[in-house]
Amino acid sequence: MHDETNACPHVNKPVPSSDGEWSGRLSENQGNGSAPCLTWCFTFYPEVVLEGESESSAVTLTVDSVPLPVTSWRDMAGQTVECTESGEPVEASAYLGYHLFYEEVELKIHEQRGSRIRASARVFDSDSFEDALDPLSVEAWLDFTGIDVQLEDVRSAGAAAARLRDVIDASGLSYPSDDADTFFQFTPEPEGQSQV
Repeated sequence: MHDETNACPHVNKPVPSSDGEWSGRLSENQGNGSAPCLTWCFTFYPEVVLEGESESSAVTLTVDSVPLPVTSWRDMAGQTVECTESGEPVEASAYLGYHLFYEEVELKIHEQRGSRIRASARVFDSDSFEDALDPLSVEAWLDFTGIDVQLEDVRSAGAAAARLRDVIDASGLSYPSDDADTFFQFTPEPEGQSQV
């Protein structure tokens, strides 16, 4: 990632962001038949003053499909990722009544306290004419909402938990109900109440 002393034109000061959220997703890519993969999604809610406006507007910035080499959802601090082409593999977009898609993204997880992480993201090279949104830098504390398991051959929470344990330490997560069919969400439990 670039630092603030770098002469890179894409660097700007982080925009204040209210707390956001982060989550994981274990799924398979039906389009290319790839094996199941665990990826992560980070959502920030910055307030941005747009050109010609005097008050800030709420923006949702999402950095999605992020592969990270972690063995536990509790071990995210220090992880970084850079991507210079949208979808290769990371996707970044901002929403403020319409979507903007960014080609380049830098994401860093600075620290973790329990299920919360402090993360920053810089995104740039969109098709926006709005200077306040390109480049856009944000930093915030994000709350963990859990890990979703969506696999065609998984039809029970027990099977979903087994598949999740194959790729990551799932301790500290609760079982979802069995009536989910093919979509199971494992959410963080208070300390000492893990079911997985």
